[in-house]
Amino acid sequence: MNDHKAEGGGIKAYNDTIAPAGKISDFATHDVLQRILNDGDHHMEGIEELQDQINQVTLQVILTA
Repeated sequence: MNDHKAEGGGIKAYNDTIAPAGKISDFATHDVLQRILNDGDHHMEGIEELQDQINQVTLQVILTA
């Protein structure tokens, strides 16, 4: 739960920064932040997948697997 919240905050921060970087033609910063954002999106997908698995089976079953 905390991982999801933290990753979501990071994704929002990168999204909030990418657009202004593009508007002032700072494409180097824009591209770096976009790559980091893509990683954050990938992490969020993994977190959500794990949360779905936990919801489908008990946490105890997952921890013993």
